[in-house]
Amino acid sequence: MSDILYQVGIQITAYLTVIILTFLGMNWVTNGFTFTSLRVKLSRGRFILVSVRNVAGSYYRVGKMSFGFLSYKDLDKMTHRITIDDSTFIDHIGGTKSIIVDEKTDKVCKPNLEGGTGFDGVKFENLYIRALMAPELQDKIIKIILIAAIIAAGAGVLGLILIYRQGVVLTELLSLAKVAAGATI
Repeated sequence: MSDILYQVGIQITAYLTVIILTFLGMNWVTNGFTFTSLRVKLSRGRFILVSVRNVAGSYYRVGKMSFGFLSYKDLDKMTHRITIDDSTFIDHIGGTKSIIVDEKTDKVCKPNLEGGTGFDGVKFENLYIRALMAPELQDKIIKIILIAAIIAAGAGVLGLILIYRQGVVLTELLSLAKVAAGATI
């Protein structure tokens, strides 16, 4: 009996490992959106998701609205307080209330990136598309990251195969236990 419990423990550990690695991978791919969004959803309206746009891209932080001010901490752990004039700045990203903030000017943007910062996102959309579609520079760090990602994907596939094989073994053990239990009665 302890052998069966040992096999079940291995199954539980393997499945939990896959689930945790999946969530960590999703969080890495989405630049921290996954766990930040979960924290905002679990707060039941106390917090708001802040999408901070900067020159290098965007990142997500948890902010709090109080008395017409939005307060959040940036990557350097500095607290920012920004006034919110209108509710048109509030958007929904992934089902959570969110506000887009421009890091350079510390102003709130509307969901279409026009308004608060004086920057017209619609006018410069073609420039953004051209910049995003431009070929990237190839250097050694990118190649190393690519190789590490391929190795991680291979390890994930190997882990899934091992989990499947353990499930087959566990199914065979259970069927043998049923046969053995029927033979002794």
